[in-house]
Amino acid sequence: METIETRKPVLFILFVLIIQLSFPFGSAHGDTRYVSDMLILNLRDRPGKGYKVITRLYSNTPVEVLGESGRYFRVRTEDVKEGWVAKQYINSKPPKSLIFSRLEKVINRLNKKVEDLEKLNISSGNRDKIMTSKRKQERLQTENDRLKKEIESLQQKSVLPKDSVILWCFFVGACMFFVGLIVGKLTGRKKKKIFY
Repeated sequence: METIETRKPVLFILFVLIIQLSFPFGSAHGDTRYVSDMLILNLRDRPGKGYKVITRLYSNTPVEVLGESGRYFRVRTEDVKEGWVAKQYINSKPPKSLIFSRLEKVINRLNKKVEDLEKLNISSGNRDKIMTSKRKQERLQTENDRLKKEIESLQQKSVLPKDSVILWCFFVGACMFFVGLIVGKLTGRKKKKIFY
C-alpha cells in the first residue's frame, strides 16, 4: 500500500516538471532591440524556419525581447504581436537611420530657437546694461558671501563652549571657597575649651 509520505517526492517532481514545461524557452529579458539592416524578417510562431509566419518585420522595427531559445529570440512588436525571430538579425543598438532622424529633430528645434533669439534682436545698449547689471550682481554676491563668512566666524568666537562654562563656574566656586576659608581663619573667633 502506497502512503502519502512516498507520494510527496513524486508530486514534488511532477510539480517541478510542470513548471519547467510552462517556461521552456528561457527567461524574459524585457529590453528593447531593433531589427538590423535586413529588408524583411519573418516573425514566426515557434523558433525555427519551418514554422508559421505571423507577420513580417522590416528594418529598424523596434521589438521587446521576452525570451531566448538557442539561436532565436522571443519578441513582442509595438502592435503587440509575439513570436520568434533569429538572433543574428536583432541588434541592441538603435539603427543609424533612427539616430539621424532624432538628430534632425534636435537640429530643427535648435534652429527655431536661434531664429526666435534673432527676432528678439537685443540691441547693443541693452546688452551693455545687462552685462553691467550682471557684474554688479556678481560683486554683490561676492560681498554677501564674505559677510556671511565674517558673521559665522564672529558667532563662533562669541559662543563659549559648554565645557568651558562649566569649568569657569567650578573655578569661581573654588576661589570663593578658599577666600571664605582664609577670611574665616584670619577673623575667626577662638573656641573655648570646655573640660568635663
